Amino acid sequence: MAFFVAVMACGQPGPRPIRYGEELCEYCRMTITDPRFAAQLVTRKGRILTFDDIGGLVAFVNEERIPPAEVHSLWVNSFTQPEIQLDATTAHFLQSDRLRTPMGSQLAAFLPGREIERHKSELGGEVLRWGEVLALPAHSVDDESPGDEDPGLRP
Repeated sequence: MAFFVAVMACGQPGPRPIRYGEELCEYCRMTITDPRFAAQLVTRKGRILTFDDIGGLVAFVNEERIPPAEVHSLWVNSFTQPEIQLDATTAHFLQSDRLRTPMGSQLAAFLPGREIERHKSELGGEVLRWGEVLALPAHSVDDESPGDEDPGLRP
């Protein structure tokens, strides 16, 4: 929370708390309910777009729905501490078929270090950086999850 306050205090546009269960994803228009996978795009003018899945943010960015010159910053929630927004360009990502994300991207964001390595050893998958996430095939980041099961971990 201190990081969020610091970002807002310096006058630069930044992320804000998402109203889970109320706000719609800018990409798929589904209600954002699971904070572990949420993301935000902040424009240079301070407009904040919210996403229910990191894959929705990736597809939105790759499709240039907002011109790249108008994008100020990209934020992803920490999988293990969802109240913390991480700069997407410096976060590390785990893509694992054992992660059930709202839109099926199977992506979760982490701070670099032991935490992501621990989750990788438990869930398998691949550790990626933002540039690698952007380069994933479109179907890898924006497919809908099958069935009506809750997002989270697959058995």
